[in-house]
Amino acid sequence: MPVDLRTLMLMNLITNLVALVIMGILWGQYRRRYRGLSQWLVNIALQAIAIILFVLRGRIPDFASIVLANLAVQVGTWLILVGLREFFGRKSPQWPNVALLTAFALAFTRAAVVSPDLHARTLLLSACMTALTAQIAWLMLVRLPRESGSATRLTGLIALAYVAVNAARIAVILVRPSTNNDFFASATLVTVVPILAYLILAMFLVLALVLLVNQRLLEDVRTQEEKFTKAFHAAPYAMVLTRMDDGRIIEVNRGFEEITGYGHTEAVRKTTRDLRLWKKPDNRKLFVSALSRYGSVRNMETEFRKKDGTDMTGMLSAETISLNGQPCVIACIGDVTEQTRMREQLRELASHDALTGLPNRRLFYDRFEVALANATRNGKKMAVISLDLDNFKDINDTFGHEAGDAVLAEAARRLACSVRKLDTVARFGGDEFVLLLWETLGEAETAEVASRILANFDEPCQFSGKAIPMRASLGIALYPDDAADLATLLRKSDEALYYVKSHGRDGYRLASERAASPPTRPPSLS
Repeated sequence: MPVDLRTLMLMNLITNLVALVIMGILWGQYRRRYRGLSQWLVNIALQAIAIILFVLRGRIPDFASIVLANLAVQVGTWLILVGLREFFGRKSPQWPNVALLTAFALAFTRAAVVSPDLHARTLLLSACMTALTAQIAWLMLVRLPRESGSATRLTGLIALAYVAVNAARIAVILVRPSTNNDFFASATLVTVVPILAYLILAMFLVLALVLLVNQRLLEDVRTQEEKFTKAFHAAPYAMVLTRMDDGRIIEVNRGFEEITGYGHTEAVRKTTRDLRLWKKPDNRKLFVSALSRYGSVRNMETEFRKKDGTDMTGMLSAETISLNGQPCVIACIGDVTEQTRMREQLRELASHDALTGLPNRRLFYDRFEVALANATRNGKKMAVISLDLDNFKDINDTFGHEAGDAVLAEAARRLACSVRKLDTVARFGGDEFVLLLWETLGEAETAEVASRILANFDEPCQFSGKAIPMRASLGIALYPDDAADLATLLRKSDEALYYVKSHGRDGYRLASERAASPPTRPPSLS
């Protein structure tokens, strides 16, 4: 019984449509990742169009059902070659194949329309496909390295099978040429076997192309894994990979061992809680909360504890990743202990006096703003006390500048001992000090503090076996009685201070005092 070639073509069409769906999915997922997939997708689409034109022969013009259909097959085969070259990055000039396809189109048109000749068309079709598939076989089996993978060799062998089928078809036609000029008139082995072979090979070719993509994906995964492993272990920072659910450590790098002191075997399969890495548990809660909320943490400065118990300031960054389908966390910790210490030292230098360690003018202003907000909110009083050491120039001239520095440092210590911790003692420069008393009850309480300061200056300063006398003059201004702003308070306390200095020194005076009375001195001196 003769085989219905249209039925065979319809089977081929169904196979191509399935392949088109598969390749479309592949193209949609990886077209931005790999080049060449677009050409493969167009090839399968052209093959399907060609089969539809074949089946419609007799119902549409011969030029469409014969010439365009077979040209679509050849162009599709060429696009496979172009796509493979793009996929593997092996570009080469395409003008010879463009010339081949042009010559094929012209010759095939003549054999199909001008002088219909099935024998010549079959020879042209097989010869053109042989030339194109031979290039694919050469590319996959010879030009690409042997380690390219089994999918590469499989694609080359399928192309080689195409060459063999077409060569055999050419040989059979040359030996036993057919006198029938109608392709669908009868179905012989010479006609059916090549079509079945094309159908089977087309199925295997699509499978091979899918395997090529999978092979490349596996290669990329291995490459990325190798890069990750090298970067993970070579990083100069502490790198730690943990499970998201229980915080158990999966892997640590050498940097982790060097920075924390814990060896690889000591850390892996333990949790950060087991190792007591977090100095403050609250910091760990903040980290876990931020990681759960945002999926990543950037430059979180926090305190850690090393194996030997010493504290370490770490700069922590982390990302959530999926490892074998399990949510994990990869964290990077840089030891910034020294940088933090230096930063604190710089901040200290910027806000404190280098000689005495007291707050400087800028920090005093900042603290006054805080104290002012508190006093305004709670209806409290404050006091600003300006203080100068008496005869400090004589001390420098008589005992030297080193002795003068010792006196300043001792004055700072005694002043700090004379007030509460919440009060501020600042050095504005030279022998000029300014005190800020929080929440004072008024003149009486402030006068007590001034008397205490003067009493603390009764003892001389000992320096290199010498007793250097220490005395001070103070001026006091109250908020809000004397002024509501710092500039005015400082001016009024300075005016009271200068009054004391011009009236015998070693005493204090309130800015509110208007009478030309002598400065007040502590009871021990009166």
